Amino acid sequence: MKKLLDVTDRKTRMLQAICMAACSGLAGLGFVMFRAGAVPPALSVLIMGSALVLLVFAAGIRQRWEIEYRGHRIRFENSPVFAERLFLDEGLVARGGLGLKMELRAPIRVGEGAGEEITALVDAGLRTFRLRIFVEKEETDQKQVASVIPPAPAAPTYDSPIQELRPVTQSTVLGRIVVAKHILEFIATLIAAIGALTAAVAWFF
Repeated sequence: MKKLLDVTDRKTRMLQAICMAACSGLAGLGFVMFRAGAVPPALSVLIMGSALVLLVFAAGIRQRWEIEYRGHRIRFENSPVFAERLFLDEGLVARGGLGLKMELRAPIRVGEGAGEEITALVDAGLRTFRLRIFVEKEETDQKQVASVIPPAPAAPTYDSPIQELRPVTQSTVLGRIVVAKHILEFIATLIAAIGALTAAVAWFF
């Protein structure tokens, strides 16, 4: 196993924690004030709306690291809304979730280093966010394999030259579709929340 990256972030992590705490506090305060009737309903809706705006702002605060390995581009992103995401050659290959410790794995399927596996280990604390990226390849005993498998016969020769095969390239269409799906889901949720707030304000006025 070879370590490719070992970084710790503090500033961005603290900003994420502050924004999420403020968002939760505003949403809770607005809901309590609305139920208690201590203030005009429009003010309660405005407070809850500000919590939604703050949530959208927090979604854009993310850690991002990018490294190159044997011709492949490995990118890791973390957001308090979208969680951890691992990209390989611009394609989304692994996604995290809730939890303080996460492990994301993805194999290199084509190109140089095919067969190796990328592993991202995450330690997400309240004030710090640590990321370690490793690459691992299963090692086999070549001598043992050679003793078990007989040598292959020599390839036949042909008079006409064989056309050179084109190199296989990895398609990133699937990864981009997955990313677009998550973005559309987030936008739909945001539109629904804004519509609900607008309907509530129109009802009170």
